[in-house]
Amino acid sequence: MITEPLPSLLAAVEYEIARQREEFAVRYGMELDLAAAVDEQAEAIVITGECLKLWGPRTVLEARISRAGLRSETYAPDMRIIVYPTSDQEQT
Repeated sequence: MITEPLPSLLAAVEYEIARQREEFAVRYGMELDLAAAVDEQAEAIVITGECLKLWGPRTVLEARISRAGLRSETYAPDMRIIVYPTSDQEQT
């Protein structure tokens, strides 16, 4: 069972992914293979995709997540981005 605040966090992450996919498709002709999934055990959202191995798409997504006020960590070498609920989301 998915607990709060993960559904709202997932929606925020998926929104940023959609914006990035559109931007890279229009500006650079790139199709990004980004996917977001809930990791209930970690109580976080995991973003995966081969395109995260590329500096451009990864750093732009990290910046988008940060500007959206979300807390994240990037793990190498498998290049996953883990997005955690912020303090105010954890209280809801």
